[in-house]
Order: sequence, then structure tokens, then C-alpha cells
Amino acid sequence: SRILKKKLISIAYGNDFLVNNPLSLKTFYFRNLNKIVVITSEMKKLIKNIHHLDDKQVHIIRVGVNLEDLEVEQSKEDLRKEYNIPKDQYVLLSVGRHVHRKKFDLVIKAIKEIKELNPNINIKYYLIGEGKVTPYLKKLAKSLNLENEVEFLGLCSLGKRNKYYKLSDLFLMPSITESNNIEAF
Repeated sequence: SRILKKKLISIAYGNDFLVNNPLSLKTFYFRNLNKIVVITSEMKKLIKNIHHLDDKQVHIIRVGVNLEDLEVEQSKEDLRKEYNIPKDQYVLLSVGRHVHRKKFDLVIKAIKEIKELNPNINIKYYLIGEGKVTPYLKKLAKSLNLENEVEFLGLCSLGKRNKYYKLSDLFLMPSITESNNIEAF
């Protein structure tokens, strides 16, 4: 910013700034910005501590959701008919990139425990998204004999994703690092 004589602002989102090395290029980058925007107070605390930044340099702007973008005209009942979901089935949904920190495996393991406690429960867990741990999650579901209870939908259009939001009974985001999830239900 000094060379260009312009103010520089950056948005730090996700784990991109988590490099605990004071000599890193990222630290140099962040220290030379006029303002840094993050979406949670936890992210602000982390980025300040890791890169030794001044409190006034880091600002929080929370992410919003436009509810009109989530609207689906069909009723929940009609959507369940469209997707052949029985009325008595309890539908769980998770949406996101399949990475370890999202902890989708905890939900799969919990379903196994629920089924052991109540073998007659009709439960279905839909996962929308893909990522590095998708093969692991599929293998886990198979090893726990949950192929009928866990379904991987992969990447979906916004329209299809919104239909699954509406037809589900419970949305789950078991992440161990998200302090202000931006998934909307």
C-alpha cells in the first residue's frame, strides 16, 4: 500500500490465514494491509494473534443470507412425494465441502448408535457436497451397514439443494471450527 499509495483491504475467509510463522509471506501481506475483513469474532482473534495485528486493522462483517434465494414453491409433502421419501422417514441434511474439520463422520456414527438403540427408526441422512473425505465417508457408511440410511448427493444445483433444505426435518452442521456458519435453512 505504501508503494502504490493506495489503501489495501482484504477479506480473510476460511483457514487461508492460519499460518503460524511470523516470517511467512502471509504475515507480511496482512501486516501491509490497511484493513482486513473477517466474518466472526473468533476469526478476528485468530488472525490478530497469528499475525500480530493491531485490533483496529481487523474488522468483522457478518455474512447475511437472502431468504428469497431459498424459496421453494412446493410444499414439504409434495417434495417428499417427488423424491419418494416415506412420510414416516426422519430426514437429516448436511451441506458443505467434505473435509475432516466438518465432522460429517460424527453424524454417520451417531446414526449407527441411534439405529442400535431403536432398530425400527426410519432415518435418512443426505449429504450434499464433495471433497477430500467423501471416499472415507462412503466407506464409513458402508462399514457401519448404513448404505440405506446415508445417501451422498454430490454437488447439486441451488434449486435441488433448496428442495432438500425444505423437505428435511433437521439440518446438521457438525463442524469443529465454524463459529458462525453461513449455511442457511
